Amino acid sequence: MRRMHDIGFFTMFSAALALFAGCGANPEPATYLPEQGARVVVVHEVADFDEWHARFTDQAASRLDMGIEEELVMQGEAMPNLVFLLMTARDSAAAASWLEAPETARSMEFAGVQGELITDILAPGILYPDTEEFVARLVVRHPVSDFDRWYSTFRGHERERLDVGVHTMLVTHPLGDRNDVYMMFGVSDPERVAEYMASDLLGLAMRLAGVTEQPEAFFVNVVE
Repeated sequence: MRRMHDIGFFTMFSAALALFAGCGANPEPATYLPEQGARVVVVHEVADFDEWHARFTDQAASRLDMGIEEELVMQGEAMPNLVFLLMTARDSAAAASWLEAPETARSMEFAGVQGELITDILAPGILYPDTEEFVARLVVRHPVSDFDRWYSTFRGHERERLDVGVHTMLVTHPLGDRNDVYMMFGVSDPERVAEYMASDLLGLAMRLAGVTEQPEAFFVNVVE
């Protein structure tokens, strides 16, 4: 199950991927999570974030009954009415059932969701330790030609990312498509990260890592 639309509130960074490819030592081991679970990503705009959040919170028990077990709510940094949800489902069937349920569509409409909608069911992914404290985060999605090749390069660049204030939290992909990569990072120095991402030297690293399209990137803040 996948629905992704080309929507106007994407913040696009043509040089972003070089942040996620390179060489050097990786100081923290990653944890490969079991594949039987699933994550759900939902991105949309709302008429008013506070009103949406209150209604979303009121419906938590209903989502739990449908197999949505954990929820991370994030709000756009530059666009405060941008909602970015990352939820953990019991399994991919529960994730698909929740996304396709008429009640889900009705609750979104009632909560003030507007504009185009992005949804994906993701594999549990590769989780990095000791990063949950970051409120400011960067979420990036891009396709690659070969996940294993890309991830090897990505792992080698961890030290350089840390040096500019980017802390890897999660690497994952849609179920059934390992070459469509989603990443989440904690950001400790947003200004330095923005400068690094704007470097003219980063395009080559993007190509060498096997990225096939421009990244889609979101600066967000954790709400809960």
